[in-house]
Amino acid sequence: MTHSLQIRTLREGHCEAEHAVSAVLVDHSGAVLDRVGPPMITTWRSGAKPFQLEVSLDALIARERAQLGPEDLAIGAASHSGEAPHTARVQRLLTELSLTSEALYCGAHAPVHTESAYALVRAGHAFSPLHNNCSGKHTLMAAATRAMGCPEDYRPSDHALQRRIAESIADHAHERLTARVTDGCGVPCMVLSIDAMARCFAALSHAMTTSPESTLGTIGLAMVAHPWWVSGTGRSDYALAQHAREPLIAKVGAEGLLCIAAPSRGLAMVLKVHSGHDDARMAAMDALASRWLGELIDPQAFEPFCTVRNVIGATVGTREARFV
Repeated sequence: MTHSLQIRTLREGHCEAEHAVSAVLVDHSGAVLDRVGPPMITTWRSGAKPFQLEVSLDALIARERAQLGPEDLAIGAASHSGEAPHTARVQRLLTELSLTSEALYCGAHAPVHTESAYALVRAGHAFSPLHNNCSGKHTLMAAATRAMGCPEDYRPSDHALQRRIAESIADHAHERLTARVTDGCGVPCMVLSIDAMARCFAALSHAMTTSPESTLGTIGLAMVAHPWWVSGTGRSDYALAQHAREPLIAKVGAEGLLCIAAPSRGLAMVLKVHSGHDDARMAAMDALASRWLGELIDPQAFEPFCTVRNVIGATVGTREARFV
């Protein structure tokens, strides 16, 4: 068992940054198979989205649930880039559910996709809640809240929907929640061990293979079938899904978190860059995938993220993993 993993950023051979990593690999039952780095408790951030979506979907009335296709489920579990098709899909979802953007409490921010943000600025358009990377999740939370007959502001931790989400996640995790804090989009964010996060993704993987008609199984299958809707152009989790040789769910969370489910292998893994540096995440995944997932991911998935380039695109360095 390897004890530690470090990611080094080298600029023309000189080290300019080092990042420690913790990661865990579990089987379909959630049993730990291997780990690197110390066990870690941290915020789950957007890694929780498939499980937040599960509870929202289960709260919908049957007619509303029947209206939703796989792309809707994918955008509901997404940290999307705010590209035009993403916002159009969220708007379509709102319309299907007889909601407007005024029902969303996520707030507005610039699209994660830089060119989409520039295009909006050049056109003189303001950023809206639709551009928020969490807008799909919030759309389904708003619909679930209405179906439950609860107060329309679904963000408080004592809201009935958020209590259901916390209970469901604790069941999947086989662990009491350490705490809940406030996520960037305003809803509660779980604080868990990375082992517990991996057990949740093991449950997602298991549902896809043993109960594909279940709510969690349909979410997983939608994420596998439509990874661009879950992420966006040039994003790391989309690159992993694109270059996977077998079905794969890759879901990032803010501050250097990455969650993986490999259903055909009955495996799940979670890695966390201690510094929260997102750029180090793919170098860590490259090293861990080679050890834990074999040939599942084509190595070309990692090259754009492990190469350091300057403003004009010239290669000036690399990000490399080192097991200690």
